[in-house]
Amino acid sequence: MTKTIFTQEFIIESVSTANVVSGYCTILASETIHADGITGMIYFEARGRMTSQKEHVLTIELAHDQALHKKETYTLPFSFDLPADSIESYSGKNVSFSYSCDIILAINENDSSTIERSAFTKIKAVVSSKNEIKTTHYFNFENKNRPYEVFEIKEKFYLQTNLFISLIFILIFGAIYSYYIPDFNTLYIVLGVILVFLLVFVSNQFIKGALGKVSLETLQNDDGFYCKIYKTKKFNLSNQTLYYEIIEEVTDSRGSSTSTAIETIFTSHKKPLTDFRDTSTIQFNYPQESGLQSVNYKDVSIFWRVVLEGNYYGNKMKYSRKFKVDKRNPSV
Repeated sequence: MTKTIFTQEFIIESVSTANVVSGYCTILASETIHADGITGMIYFEARGRMTSQKEHVLTIELAHDQALHKKETYTLPFSFDLPADSIESYSGKNVSFSYSCDIILAINENDSSTIERSAFTKIKAVVSSKNEIKTTHYFNFENKNRPYEVFEIKEKFYLQTNLFISLIFILIFGAIYSYYIPDFNTLYIVLGVILVFLLVFVSNQFIKGALGKVSLETLQNDDGFYCKIYKTKKFNLSNQTLYYEIIEEVTDSRGSSTSTAIETIFTSHKKPLTDFRDTSTIQFNYPQESGLQSVNYKDVSIFWRVVLEGNYYGNKMKYSRKFKVDKRNPSV
């Protein structure tokens, strides 16, 4: 049986604004062989600290009825359209998005005796019972031709819980509660936990009412976006600054319990809000790195949020509001 070794490459040359991916595949055989067809199976994969996902995206035909002569290199061009909402390749703290292509050579049955179960050069190959040889090639999909575009919203900010203030309330309440209860039986412990949650909720509502209301409007700009901040007259945070951050959130439900990993993958420059009376408008630039648009896929989300922070009687308080950023539609 003749040992036949194939060397393959899968090269991406360009990605158009409309997500048309173009490139070529090269094949080199050490022995002459005939392929009834050569196809490529494109897959999207998500891996990390969650249940792994692999989805078939599309199939492309690279060649039909192709003779591969000994030690000759064949270049097979290809072009395929990925859906407009395709997630770009991404390598984060707890998750990665990638694309792969399974190149499948359907070997003519008359040449099946020349095929052995051997490895491609630097690439693992599988010979199936159908006389098919398959190799897997990973590639990056990144569309730098489509700039970021913010979804315009006008929504209220949400006050984030201040852990320091909450801890002080809990310690004071815990000391008083432990002094007055007769003993630490299960009923009193459960009651104490419930009262702690109620106390934290009430204290946050009180602080929220004392600080006043504030809302956000996002507006698209050529090179970035505007954040327009509206406040009520009683809003009284001091030393106010505004910035935005991009958050990666991964939920791991593979075991008996569920955990969530949250990482900040980008933080913009903090900008002070000066002369902030009724409204204030701040302009931000988008990140230079591509592939950070909003994503909501299975157990993974990548989201953007604006953060307004300042001081309230010496304590740092934060307001935040999520907003969506995508890639600009090719027709725009």
